[in-house]
Amino acid sequence: MADGTEQLSRVEEERVAIWAEADTLKKEKQALEGQVNEAGQENLQLKKETDELRASLAAQKKELEDLQAGLAAQKEEMEARFATQKKEMEEEYQRQADKMYFFSYRCCMKKHEIMHDIPSFPSDEEDAAPRGPSS
Repeated sequence: MADGTEQLSRVEEERVAIWAEADTLKKEKQALEGQVNEAGQENLQLKKETDELRASLAAQKKELEDLQAGLAAQKEEMEARFATQKKEMEEEYQRQADKMYFFSYRCCMKKHEIMHDIPSFPSDEEDAAPRGPSS
């Protein structure tokens, strides 16, 4: 009977050790499940942040495209205004050059006592009126 008691005692010790190991494994399992849950929540949070960043990026891209379109329109408008101003300035310059030419022409006529734009040549006859180049 001593043999049976020893075996029973060993079996009881093994059973206690198995239960202790089972408890340890359950605790490890719970800890791992907690880590898996945390990782899952973190994954969901990261997905949410990624979606928000993508939405923000899309909005910024749209805003950038709108700004570029606005700048392109402003550039075209400014180029058109510049071309108009350039043409006006060229016309004004030509008008001033023409005025200056005619002013110089009149000053020259006045300086040389020319009254009319018709050239006159001296005649042998004193009473003859100047008629022009082909008389």
